Amino acid sequence: MFYLVYRKIGPGFLIILNFLLQSCYKEIEFYSYSAVPVLKFNNTQIAIDKPSGRFLLSFDQQSMYEDAVIYANVRSLHIEGDEYFEGNRIDLSGYRTGDSVWISFYTPDNEYMEGYLHFTTLPVVRLFCDDNIPDEPKIPCDFILTYHSNGKGYSLESKAGIEQRGRASGSYPKKSYAIELWEDQYGVHTRDESLLGMRSDDDWILDAMYVDKSRMRNKISMEIWRDIYARSENPLSLGKAYTESHFVEVFLNMEYIGLYCLTERIDRKQLEVEVYDYTFRGLLYKSEIWTSTTKFIDLADTTKSCYWDGWEQKYPDPETLNYWRPIYDFTSFVINADEQEFEAEVYNYLDPVNLTDYFIFVNLCQAFDNMGTNMFYARYSTGDPFIILPWDLDATWGQSWDATLLKPVYWLDNKYYRRIFTDDIGNIQKRILDRWVFLRQGICRGDDLKRRFIMNFRQLERSGAIIREANRWPETNLDLHAEMDYIFDWIDNRLLYLDNQISSLKLLDWENMPFATR
Repeated sequence: MFYLVYRKIGPGFLIILNFLLQSCYKEIEFYSYSAVPVLKFNNTQIAIDKPSGRFLLSFDQQSMYEDAVIYANVRSLHIEGDEYFEGNRIDLSGYRTGDSVWISFYTPDNEYMEGYLHFTTLPVVRLFCDDNIPDEPKIPCDFILTYHSNGKGYSLESKAGIEQRGRASGSYPKKSYAIELWEDQYGVHTRDESLLGMRSDDDWILDAMYVDKSRMRNKISMEIWRDIYARSENPLSLGKAYTESHFVEVFLNMEYIGLYCLTERIDRKQLEVEVYDYTFRGLLYKSEIWTSTTKFIDLADTTKSCYWDGWEQKYPDPETLNYWRPIYDFTSFVINADEQEFEAEVYNYLDPVNLTDYFIFVNLCQAFDNMGTNMFYARYSTGDPFIILPWDLDATWGQSWDATLLKPVYWLDNKYYRRIFTDDIGNIQKRILDRWVFLRQGICRGDDLKRRFIMNFRQLERSGAIIREANRWPETNLDLHAEMDYIFDWIDNRLLYLDNQISSLKLLDWENMPFATR
């Protein structure tokens, strides 16, 4: 609560706020990280899954611990039957993922623990907080990231805030989380950190990927969008119009909760749109749910909140300025402009290079949820057209948002695409065909697309994480080999369909084609 109060009243009340926090802190209950047993090999701490009696250690496959120093706050530590003490050295160089080591010890609270130590090539995230993590607001937690690379162990420990995230995914047993790194245990000041080589920031996402039977659709799709965007000739070069992510394995309060994707956020900082300064410069909106307004079919009245009929204002901060006029005017233009006005002005609202790339990308991976929702509309500066960016790409590559399978034969568009295509405004049909021919020689080659899945498949298989994930969430019936077979067959058929469709753009009856959207 005090964290939210601070956000609303600002730093001018910091002295009063600190007094209130200090006087009430004891009433804030969360998991005691100080009571957790510590066992490190060099600088890399093992994670404990207390319910199963299993332990997990992140390591680098090429440079496992040959002469590791043991650091521990436990006693009577035994590894494979031999007793070890603080400061002893141990050779673990012969072990690989799939191997296991029997360990036992007494915790500082005199609790006896024993079980098998397993190894992973993925980073490990450990979270310690109240078991009841709300949808909002964020509650205090301890965030610990450990990984091993190039013969060295790395660890980042930080106070943080945590909350659940996601709409439909909020009902799933495996939750996704939003993390905000804090300088202090109250969240008065945030903390920017570069995690696993990604951007330096305080806000992060732990994506559960629960309905995705490959556990990699969102990650791979965003990497493809990154590469398409990077190879475009768009003069409006926003900073990073995409996100980076890394697979991690996550523990919550000494319980293994599975394989996650640690992901950056799309925000003003990521895109490097110009800072709002009362002259209405950079803008960022996100379509949150399917509505007639987000599909550009109907026009609802605007509101004085950060939400408007399926849209959310991301920047500027709606608490500073409620500013729906640009996206409202664009929606009204798509719905109401006559043919002459639409042809003359549409590219004042939308950038044709980005429009082409987004259309090809969404149809390549058949992103059903990204023509009316899960879209960011960004404006770099006053007078610039919108740039469209995808988000939340689990519903791709032959799978819908609820994990149902989709045939590779649907064409995706929306109202303004339909109007542009019908009159071939700006020679859009040739633009798409030329761009598709170019991308099919590289990024969109079947073998190149499959290679991305194979690389991620090998990472999950080599780490052993996919087995642990399948055991932790057995109801999802994970079978990565079968899923890869399905995706590869789907890619072959999808590319064949798109080759035929895009080569015949001028022959399509755009006015009468059905919308393949919800």
